[in-house]
Amino acid sequence: MTPEERMNPARCVNDFQRNHLKYIKETGVSIMHVAEGQNPATPAWSYTVGLWHRYRHLEVSVIGLGSNLTQILLNNLNISIRDEGRTFKDGAAPTDVLDGYVCFFKSIDPSEYGDWLAGDRWFYGGIDFPAVQLLWPNTSGVYPWNSGADDYFALGSTGAVVAAFTCPHLRTYPRG
Repeated sequence: MTPEERMNPARCVNDFQRNHLKYIKETGVSIMHVAEGQNPATPAWSYTVGLWHRYRHLEVSVIGLGSNLTQILLNNLNISIRDEGRTFKDGAAPTDVLDGYVCFFKSIDPSEYGDWLAGDRWFYGGIDFPAVQLLWPNTSGVYPWNSGADDYFALGSTGAVVAAFTCPHLRTYPRG
């Protein structure tokens, strides 16, 4: 799908999709928030739509943080990308994304996008866009791959943190 086709409002079937295009045009990004599920329990997650389109920057996903904090976090990343030319790619470990913590960015294999990046799949017309996941520690400094991490998370086959019970096709790795 061409950039012009992506931004054509005629392709939208509802106001939700039209708002995606509006935010991408006005700010460079639309941010999606998905509420925590109940059965089975699924963590809340948020992700960007439009970073690849506007800046050729990887889309960013965050799993397990509240939507208010994630909205600020992803907006700040957008500003850093747009105004400062920063990049947050696989292996990046910035210390200024979440105050007091080192965060890591890990590539997500397109085969694992599934519903985790459904808004991006709609916007790009498929899975032909790159994405990273922002990995963060809990307040004790424990990362998802460390012993003692919340059971909420497991590492997928590419190292992306996912809720293993919602993605049964993904392998999990032992922590330690």
